[in-house]
Amino acid sequence: MLDPDTHSNEVTVYDTLNAVATEHFNVFRDGELVADTLYDGQSFVDVLPPLDKPITYRVVAYAASGAVAEASQTVKVPSNGFLCVNYGAGNAKVAKMRRNLSNPDGVKGEKVIRTVASSKLPKVFYGTHKTRENTAKADVWAFRDVLGDGDLASLAAFIELENHNGDVWLRFPFGDLILATIDTSHDMDTGSRNWASVSIDWQEVSR
Repeated sequence: MLDPDTHSNEVTVYDTLNAVATEHFNVFRDGELVADTLYDGQSFVDVLPPLDKPITYRVVAYAASGAVAEASQTVKVPSNGFLCVNYGAGNAKVAKMRRNLSNPDGVKGEKVIRTVASSKLPKVFYGTHKTRENTAKADVWAFRDVLGDGDLASLAAFIELENHNGDVWLRFPFGDLILATIDTSHDMDTGSRNWASVSIDWQEVSR
């Protein structure tokens, strides 16, 4: 079941095998284990589904006898144009933005430029590391009320994010999902006091 506010999915598992009782279930999203040792009728919330792309949940049922059965379902979680930031305990907190969203991207290769005695021009020495970083900007509603895009897209949500100290997950429109370290700032729009500008400087980090 889709939650359109947090752009998350709730998955519930059921024992439909008549011949052999199921002992527990594991759930995979696109081959990655996202929930294990669930029991009949139990639910879990996938808080980090990629956005705007088909994703496949595969539920594997395990019986005490060793028998295994599975079922799959492909779904798509719409971004509705939002960039979503997940953070906090269990990555369950969300701050999101879409109005006038500017989201450039790029990768920098590792290189060192040095002058050498044997050349009049500097030489470049390349390494193997890559750095992916940029700045995402958007406008968010300055108040917590229904006139904006909801509480999770309000300035208050990003002020709370500014107080978070730790890595976050960035879920971009059209499927990109990355773990990142960020610096967040905001500025009130003097031309329209109802809106605030939010800026997120991000750099992808290793999972």
